[in-house]
Amino acid sequence: MTRREFAIKRLIPVAMLTAIALIAHDTCNKSDRTHATLELDFGAERARVRSVEAEVIVDGDVVGVLRRAAQPGTLIGGTTLKLALPAQDATVRVRVDVGTGEVPLPDRTIHVDEGATVTLSLARDLP
Repeated sequence: MTRREFAIKRLIPVAMLTAIALIAHDTCNKSDRTHATLELDFGAERARVRSVEAEVIVDGDVVGVLRRAAQPGTLIGGTTLKLALPAQDATVRVRVDVGTGEVPLPDRTIHVDEGATVTLSLARDLP
């Protein structure tokens, strides 16, 4: 067996398996995430809110979405979202319908620590 045949039959498969193992290890370590809870607070304006949609964005990627709509004649349900963020800083983009159509609210930047509950007070931003 020549050196070339030896490399092809023995070393290249070992190198490929090692590369695959390193990629798998790197992918599994992406579980290092910050777990937090995001709560949207509408305060006294809650009765006016017909629907809400919130997106949590980290580095341009949407990592969490909350969509809620109130049934006719009822208040909107829970507006809490459990998150596992790949970073501690994120942007929250919220759109709310208060009966006059969907209105985008100003984006909010949040910083979270492990296990934190972040409450966004949105009453002052509603039209």
